[in-house]
Amino acid sequence: MKKHRDKILELRAQGKSYREIEAELGCAKSAVAYHCGEGQKEKTRQRTKKNYHTKLLCNKLHSFRTRSPQRKTNWYVRFSDGSIKALHNRLYKYKNTRGSRMKEKFGVAEFFELFGECTECYLTGRPIDIKDHTSYTFDHKTPTTRNGDNTLENLGICCPEANGAKGAHLVEEFITLCKDVLEHNGYTVAKRKRSESN
Repeated sequence: MKKHRDKILELRAQGKSYREIEAELGCAKSAVAYHCGEGQKEKTRQRTKKNYHTKLLCNKLHSFRTRSPQRKTNWYVRFSDGSIKALHNRLYKYKNTRGSRMKEKFGVAEFFELFGECTECYLTGRPIDIKDHTSYTFDHKTPTTRNGDNTLENLGICCPEANGAKGAHLVEEFITLCKDVLEHNGYTVAKRKRSESN
């Protein structure tokens, strides 16, 4: 690659056009533009970085949409550094969970419109950065095993620990369970008024 780059730059310095360099070296015109263009490397890096985060989000949404009660879904997917399909797959899976329950079509644009890039875990209130795909999972607020559907309204963004603990419970059932655990361990639990929590 370095050898190719040096040759491209050498031919360009001789005044040859992109097309002439392409023909002489047998490489793609985009490769010539990448090495010769002003600021092209940085532009490419920025574009790749932006696309990477979008693709990861798509995969998470795909997985949420295709959640099936008949099979266990591994929400703790380990993504390789080069993976660009993670979020897209999650989005696709979520939308296709029991196709008959699919009531609406939505994608990344609708997701960002509703949640934005920075949000919080709907169960714990912990802050979540959508760009950090390892910090959150998608939860069906009403599980598919309890007749929940795959709509955006039923999608809850939460930290993996909270999602794992909630399992197939309804939100109110999970809150009651957490309250029981705390009280059993000596804590006093009282619900705050709305104004106190803001």
